[in-house]
Formats: sequence, structure tokens, C-alpha cells
Amino acid sequence: MNVSVISACMNRVDPLSISISSWAQCDEIDEIIFVDWSSDKSSEHLTKISPKIKRVYVPGEKYFNQPQPLNLAASIASGDYLLKLDSDTVLNPYFNFFDEFKPDGFSFYSGLYSPGHKCLRPIWGTLFLTKENYHKIGGYNENMGKFVAWEDDEIVNRLLLLGLEHRRIEAAKNTIFAMPHDNKKRIENFEAYNENKEIEKKVRSLMQKKGYDVEDNIDYAILSHHTIQNTKKFKRYKGDSYYVEPVVDWNITQLDEQNYVCQKINTK
Repeated sequence: MNVSVISACMNRVDPLSISISSWAQCDEIDEIIFVDWSSDKSSEHLTKISPKIKRVYVPGEKYFNQPQPLNLAASIASGDYLLKLDSDTVLNPYFNFFDEFKPDGFSFYSGLYSPGHKCLRPIWGTLFLTKENYHKIGGYNENMGKFVAWEDDEIVNRLLLLGLEHRRIEAAKNTIFAMPHDNKKRIENFEAYNENKEIEKKVRSLMQKKGYDVEDNIDYAILSHHTIQNTKKFKRYKGDSYYVEPVVDWNITQLDEQNYVCQKINTK
């Protein structure tokens, strides 16, 4: 199996330094392509962990946008299979992920809505499929990104419209888990969280009226609001097209075997 891992992060270099070490140990993984979306802290040192690792740096981005860097990583990938992993997702070295989960041309695997373990929900974003099927649907939807969340649901939605079988990544297999973090980490780098403070005011007011503990739950409530906004705008139904046109064209400069710098040259 010829697997390329794709991942994207902004200001998540510390957890990525742990998770990427677990990915590099897997013989089935030929390369690991992570896109650093203008992190404040340098990620250059991560390429020293393994020659498999390729760092793609995108400068000048104020806010995170998960679909665009993931599609950028996929455009560089050489593997026949793509495994999308979040920066806090660890592959368990004691149980081989690839012995349990093997996609083909008619199926894909994801952690979305998989039952059975308290650690599983944070790995809903894990996606494993052939590169051919990834590109058939246009990859992740680059029109998303202002609001956090639902990008992973959206791509699963279109893979199902393509006619593929959705197979779940089962927590009971113990092959993969996520490092814990608070909900603030999920939302703090997104445009709508920083630029639209009316959302927070609205959510706070609603929580106070219903008697909820605001300060302990405000970040989760904002995250839920973002999810609703993306669901309303981007959900597709039977008969809709599975393909979405990429928005961004890139100027990709390869500095050496492990390092790239990329600039947007056109946004449609």
C-alpha cells in the first residue's frame, strides 16, 4: 500500500510534533505532507524527525482554512492512497491501522459518527481513500473555511453522492486516537470567531436565558453555531453534484526534498 498522509495546521505545532512521530513509524506510509498555514511558531524542525516528512509553508495567512491547505497537500502527494489526519491524531504503534482499514476503488473510511469510545469523536476528521476518488470529487470544499467545522461531514456527503461505500473506523480496533484539547483550540484561528463577535453575543444571550453555565460551555456553543452555519449552506442531497471546483491556484516552490513554500496566485 502506497500511502500519503495529508495534514494541515495553524498554531498547532506542539501536538503535531508528537503525532507526526507516530505517523513516521508506519511502514505503509511513504510520505507525510503537512501544510503549515502561517503558524506563529516555526515548524521547520519537524522535517528532522523523518525523511518521509514534507513541510509545505504558506506565509501571510491571517486565518485558518482547512480545505485549502489539505487540497494543496493532496496536489503534491505521490501516493495512490490519501490518509487525512489532524494534527492531534496519533496512530497507535501497538495496533497497525493499515491491517484493519483498507479502502478500495468502491469505498472509503472515515471516523465520522463512528460509535464506541470517548476518544473517537475527535477523530471524526480522519479520512482514508484512494487519491483517484479524492480528485474525482474535487477534494475538500474550498468555499468553506470562514466558519469552523463540518468540512469533514461535507466531503463524506459528496463521497456518498459519488456512490462509494462509507466504512467506519472502529474505535474498538485501538489503532488510532486523539490527544485531548479544549474547544477554544478548535475555533480560535478561524475568521468568523475573530471578526464576527455578534455570534458570541447571540450565543451568550441564548445560554443565559436557558440557564446554562456560560463560561464553561461558551466555546462549545460557538463551535456548534459555526457547524450549523456550514451545514445550512453546504449540505447536498440526492441528485446534487458530488464535484466541487477548487477555488485557489498555487505557485509551488520546492526548496529541497522536504521543504516547499507556496503562494496563492489566483482565488476564483
